[in-house]
Amino acid sequence: MKVILLENVVGLGRAGDIKNVRDGYARNYLLPMRFAELATRKTEEVIEKMREKLAKKAAEMFEGAEKLKEQLEQITLEIKAKAGEEEKLFGSVTSNQISAALKEKGYEVEKKKIAMDHIKTLGEFSIKLKLDEGVNAALKVNVVRE
Repeated sequence: MKVILLENVVGLGRAGDIKNVRDGYARNYLLPMRFAELATRKTEEVIEKMREKLAKKAAEMFEGAEKLKEQLEQITLEIKAKAGEEEKLFGSVTSNQISAALKEKGYEVEKKKIAMDHIKTLGEFSIKLKLDEGVNAALKVNVVRE
């Protein structure tokens, strides 16, 4: 299915790009979330007129992601968790917990932008954040005993 991106979508492209995607991905995710619109001749003509506006929006989103990257790489996030004697956690630290901890500090990062495996031990970890197309940040997370 051919779609026109209205927002920057990590792993797919920038606002204004015309992409071929799988039908289910378009119908179940891109279209309902208003990240994209079906590409028809009429919409392609309209998008050509709006391309400058979309390019400006994409550039602003990229600059915002760059600023957020600089801020996030300066901080160390501390997460408290219950652990046993051998420093193994009762459960694990997930992207949900990291997203919530960032929100408490005033940073808005969606859990789907956090690329990590579950953390199952105490210690310091580096977590990769995919903030925008081409903008990746490394967040330091320190898991301590509760």
